[in-house]
Amino acid sequence: MRKATIKDVAKKAEVSVATVSRALNDPDSVKESTREKVMDAVEKMEYDPNPVAKALRLNKVNSIGLIVPNITNTSMAEIIRGAHEELGDHGYNTVLFNSGEDFRREEHFCEIIQNTMVDGVIFVTGTGATPPVEMLSSDLAACLINRKSELEYVDQVMADEEEGMKLLTYHFYRMGHKKIGFITGNQQTSATKNKLKGYKNFFENKEVDFNSEYVISGNWTIEGSFLAMKELLGLKEKPSAVIIGTDTMALGAISAIRDSGLSIPEDIAISGFDNSPSSEYYTPSLTTLKYPNYKLGKLSARSILNRLKNPDREKKNINIPLDIMIRKSCGYRMGFEKND
Repeated sequence: MRKATIKDVAKKAEVSVATVSRALNDPDSVKESTREKVMDAVEKMEYDPNPVAKALRLNKVNSIGLIVPNITNTSMAEIIRGAHEELGDHGYNTVLFNSGEDFRREEHFCEIIQNTMVDGVIFVTGTGATPPVEMLSSDLAACLINRKSELEYVDQVMADEEEGMKLLTYHFYRMGHKKIGFITGNQQTSATKNKLKGYKNFFENKEVDFNSEYVISGNWTIEGSFLAMKELLGLKEKPSAVIIGTDTMALGAISAIRDSGLSIPEDIAISGFDNSPSSEYYTPSLTTLKYPNYKLGKLSARSILNRLKNPDREKKNINIPLDIMIRKSCGYRMGFEKND
């Protein structure tokens, strides 16, 4: 028989998951009538909130959970490294969870974390616009990287992906490109939504028509980007420049362009997005954004540590601007005229 979860209890009591969490962990913060409904549902469903773990959590266990969408992505590795080093410098261990781009796994990890001895959790950009952080107890320090939550006790560290996308699109535009494609990641994820918003916003402010055919998902993979670029190159009017959602995905796009007998940047200009450590050594070297992956990891870890020291402090929203790192793949030439 399947063990009841906190979501099951919330559904039975007709309240939110966050309300169930407060009723169990901070009863005085919930109205008596609501608390009674929750406890009645807990009893009827035989839900076990693991009181041992809860009791142990009252004391620091010096461990922080880190939920990432894909541990094989080099950008994720840099975020993990930044967080791990910052936490390690302050005597904390990291417990890594890999969601594999699956929102249901994120929810499952939240269930596990409720019963795992950790002092806090960091959610890295991934599988949805809003992570299931409301499933966690409000006494658990939490920070989001490139994702948003309305919860006042959840901090956010954001790279300005929307503005970064506008910068890249404008960079190609002022070099004379009017047909600019975009190979996205999974279009349900917060990262892709942020980038796509910036991409579309650029066209709203320039005398260039937005073409939905130029936006294709590469699903965060090299193979997916290869297939997406093949599709773009097969269009009757193919784009003259393409922005690719991650530098790792750009490997697939580069392979597709060469497989089609074309050259970069002579036949088609490209850029990545997140400045992976190897992108400088691609052939040609990859134009991308100065994306602060390592810094994002360190800042999120510092946010968690500060929250643990002062649980009642105001919500922190840190926003980091992005700049273009111009290399050979975009075909940049010194002295070109700005095409405003």
